[in-house]
Amino acid sequence: MRFFSNVLKAAAVLSLLTAVLSERCFSQSRFDVFRDNGYYILGVNGGEVIPNEPSDSPVLGGVFTTGVNIGVGARMTPMDESENWKKLWRCPYFGLKFGYEHITSKVVGERFSLGAFIEMPFAVTSHWDFAAFFDFGLSCLTNTYDSLSNPDNLFIGSHLNALISLGLQANWHVTNRTALYTQLAFSHSSNGTLKLPNKGINIMRMELGAKIRFTDGPYPVAGQQRKVVPDAVVNDPRRNSIFLNLSPVYNSSRKTWDHHFSASASIGYRRMGWGKVFAYGGGVDLMYDASLEKAHEPHLPKNNYAVSAYGLLEAYWGRFSLRGAVGYYAWRGSDFALPFYERIGVYYSFGKRVRQYVGASIKAHAAHAQFLEWTYGISLVSW
Repeated sequence: MRFFSNVLKAAAVLSLLTAVLSERCFSQSRFDVFRDNGYYILGVNGGEVIPNEPSDSPVLGGVFTTGVNIGVGARMTPMDESENWKKLWRCPYFGLKFGYEHITSKVVGERFSLGAFIEMPFAVTSHWDFAAFFDFGLSCLTNTYDSLSNPDNLFIGSHLNALISLGLQANWHVTNRTALYTQLAFSHSSNGTLKLPNKGINIMRMELGAKIRFTDGPYPVAGQQRKVVPDAVVNDPRRNSIFLNLSPVYNSSRKTWDHHFSASASIGYRRMGWGKVFAYGGGVDLMYDASLEKAHEPHLPKNNYAVSAYGLLEAYWGRFSLRGAVGYYAWRGSDFALPFYERIGVYYSFGKRVRQYVGASIKAHAAHAQFLEWTYGISLVSW
């Protein structure tokens, strides 16, 4: 009964927030895409917590979840040739979701989440579309580590955490206004070592739900609606650029759990590929991790710097992008981790010539986060 009461309370709050957002934000003329193609989302889910490693099984093994997601979204349909990227992505879905999950373990407590999502169809029929999706946002877990009251929670050190989810989804368009969906998702919550411990919580879940459009009728087709202002990102004929990233970092020492200010900088080359929805390239990273100061072994040099080379692949949806990179350390002052690392982040481009961007990314070693980077970047030269 307590679980169902919590679900009803969460559903009521999320419904109110969704209604306010859709009324105050998405009904304005500049949000015509929501007016014409927008929809509400309601889904219920169930799943299981996946331990990070076998040693975590005594605490997280056999722990299950049940929850609800409520949100708003829209399907992107091209209104003009300048929005051809929407056609290349097969008219993707995007939006915001609020979620609540009951976890059958008092060690980590309940989870609340707020995130943006993008859903990319890869197979489409007259009544079905099958898609891959990616969510990125924030999550709150109600119970965190405490040496006295909750010593078994070596997974979550802070209430506020980053949220990353990905998976596959099938949409069945029952009518022009209603679609039913089923989703298989892997979800991860952690704070990027802002506060330790930080092993994170992994959940594998199945979700069933419905999308209810704001208005009736078929989705608009290209040229049927208003003309749009050409997007400089898509229409810029230049495909090559040299960029510079600067990323301040606030993280914790894995040895002492003390907090430190760190930083990373990167210079690289990027080339826009097919339809300007993909880019590839590479670069050089210079990293300073002050949290290593007390983590050095006696026989190793005490140096907190590292230099590395990396390759990147980036996907674009207009001004938004998702970038993944894999790097190799050319030199490290401390042998603190594997010689390889990975980075994944989301970014938004802005400015009169759309040369600047901001975003957030997680740098990790074999999926174990080293730190969370807040990034400002700029294209120095384009041709």
